[in-house]
Amino acid sequence: KLLLRSYEGVFDHATRINIHQISGRSSLSELEVEKQLIELDQKEIIQYFPSSEKPKINFVQNRVQDDRIHLDRTVYQDRKKLAIMRANWMEQYLQASKCRSQLLLAYFSEKESEECGICDHCISQRKKGITDEEFEMIANAVVQKIKDKPLTISEVKEALNELDQDKLTQVISWQLGSKEFVINKEEKLELIS
Repeated sequence: KLLLRSYEGVFDHATRINIHQISGRSSLSELEVEKQLIELDQKEIIQYFPSSEKPKINFVQNRVQDDRIHLDRTVYQDRKKLAIMRANWMEQYLQASKCRSQLLLAYFSEKESEECGICDHCISQRKKGITDEEFEMIANAVVQKIKDKPLTISEVKEALNELDQDKLTQVISWQLGSKEFVINKEEKLELIS
């Protein structure tokens, strides 16, 4: 009776019911409500499908018999080639030693792009032979030199000649790729505002 009062047409068509709500309206716990629904289902008074976290598929038509299915061989071969091509590309993407962003852009036919500076490849390249502290120290030194007045890369290297020049080159290169610095029209490094 509680089901009939709570859900209009519950015996005419499938209806989603709220066990928590039924439990609140009756003096039964949610577990007891569910047990009674299962009992009504077993007595064939209702059809009860307990809720589940797992996804469900309801087929609205009968399954087609195997002998009635026709697969065009050329369509199948084309789809197979496409699937193999995608799998090969994914494998190349995972094994490539190049910026992930550039690889994705190249996949979508955008050939000219800069390194993102935040993918695993860019970070590993940045850190190659340079500790995080060294990197920060060198980057800050470059920022201090070009903060007031843009300088060429050679001028920056000359002004910071006490630093390891290879590491300085790596930091500048990475900072350019990650858009921390830019090279302006006069071929000088300047900070991005």
